[in-house]
Amino acid sequence: MQVTPVEWVVVTPENVDFILDSLDESGNEQVLIALTPGEYERLSIDIAELRRYINNQRAILIRYQKYYESDETTQE
Repeated sequence: MQVTPVEWVVVTPENVDFILDSLDESGNEQVLIALTPGEYERLSIDIAELRRYINNQRAILIRYQKYYESDETTQE
């Protein structure tokens, strides 16, 4: 699986005009998705939890695979 990188831009009251002008100049629409620092922290925690869950499921599947593959070889 290949992950496509995403460019994050921190928009503050000091740089909001610059960011919007940059979007205009590059031909992009002015659409911003905003998170508070607390929401960003929760998003980071959720992503870490998702990774943990995926790794746990992967480990379970590997154990099942090893069990059934070893079972097949002992039956022959």
